[in-house]
Amino acid sequence: MQFWFCNWGVVGFCFLREKNMALITCPECKKRISETANSCQNCGFQLSPEIVAKAKKDEKAALAFAFRREHKAKKDEKIANLVILIVIAGIIVFVYKCAQDGSSPHRDTVNTSPSSIDKKIEAWVMAESFVKKYLKSPGTASFGGLFSNYQDPRTHVTYLGNHIYQVQGWVDSQNSFGATVRINFLLKLKDNGNDNWNLLETPVLVEQ
Repeated sequence: MQFWFCNWGVVGFCFLREKNMALITCPECKKRISETANSCQNCGFQLSPEIVAKAKKDEKAALAFAFRREHKAKKDEKIANLVILIVIAGIIVFVYKCAQDGSSPHRDTVNTSPSSIDKKIEAWVMAESFVKKYLKSPGTASFGGLFSNYQDPRTHVTYLGNHIYQVQGWVDSQNSFGATVRINFLLKLKDNGNDNWNLLETPVLVEQ
């Protein structure tokens, strides 16, 4: 049994009935001839033992290359199919997740519950505006910044129930003499809804 690389690019089998007979490719006309011939019966190219040996070596190399190429193609096909399956599965999971989130009454939106961080931030902002009204120089008021002396509403705002919040913190502002002083404040305010807040009592302001 002898393998050869057919003209149409597929590895084939050649079963030869004659004993010790095998085929090689003629280096000149590229047609199949017997390795025992002295010359090509198609083009007359003279064959020497060296040429025959080289032709047989090239046959084996071509067969090995074809095998590796076919193996790699099958492997790449399996990988591609696996990737496609993973992508399809991911899409299905994503669509299912979106459908679940869309039908859930607890979707991830702005949390408007009275004790939420969103409401505490809103209460802190309103407290700042109320405190400024009791300062000598409200235009110079500073309640700290995000990157310096930050006052976190999560720790400075307390929800007391019934939409009432207690806010405590400090503010830097100029006094009557133009000197900047730090003032601690404490106040209570109520959320009436629709962005309507009111101060429940006069803020407690203590200069440090």
